[in-house]
Amino acid sequence: MAFRYLGVNPNGSLRDIAGLTNERGNVVGLMPHPEHATEPGFGPDMPDAMRSGVDGLRFFQSAIDAVLARV
Repeated sequence: MAFRYLGVNPNGSLRDIAGLTNERGNVVGLMPHPEHATEPGFGPDMPDAMRSGVDGLRFFQSAIDAVLARV
């Protein structure tokens, strides 16, 4: 399990699963589409799930931070 929904599960997945990974961790399948929520006014505009409209940006920033921390 790579990711879980917190608070709101927009697709009703079992156990709030949002993403899975293989055993090595080098392949990830992701249900949400964070690329649709990186700028205000783009992507889903659901009050409960996407309050700010930029929730996806945190996903990409955390990935960049993790890569930079290893350099």
